[in-house]
Amino acid sequence: MIKKDGTLYPVEAKKKALPTQSDVCRFDLLRKTGKPIAPGALLSLYDKVFPISGKTVTIPIGYL
Repeated sequence: MIKKDGTLYPVEAKKKALPTQSDVCRFDLLRKTGKPIAPGALLSLYDKVFPISGKTVTIPIGYL
């Protein structure tokens, strides 16, 4: 989790080659905080950036 200027940026890392939407289901719990939630990122072993859900993308860990 990254917090900047009152906005929460959900970030998670998974040691998987093919992440799924269930890997980021906890991101939805943040909406209950009432704070602004930015799009999230899931770092994974998958080799391409792709959307997992409407507000979350997976990013290859190698990009870091």
